[in-house]
Amino acid sequence: IGLFESGLAQLCQTTVAVTAPTEDRIRRLMARDGITEDYARKRIAAQHDESWFRSRCDHILENNGTRKQFQDKCLAFLRESDIIT
Repeated sequence: IGLFESGLAQLCQTTVAVTAPTEDRIRRLMARDGITEDYARKRIAAQHDESWFRSRCDHILENNGTRKQFQDKCLAFLRESDIIT
C-alpha cells in the first residue's frame, strides 16, 4: 500500500512525484533489476499512471534527461522550497 492509499499523505507537508517517459522507465527497470522487457512492461502497467500522481502530488519532478540533469532539477527544487541552501 502506498502513501496515498494508506492515508499517510495527509501527514506530509508536501508530496513530490517523480515521473519519466514510459520507455525510459522500462529501460531503467530492465537495467536495474535484470528483467525482460515484457516483465518490465507488466510491472509498469500494474502501477498507477502518471495522471494519478499528477492529480495528487503537490509537485512533479520530470526525470526525462540525464542523471546529471535530474540531479540539477532536484537540487533546484530543494533550493526553491528552502529545504537546502
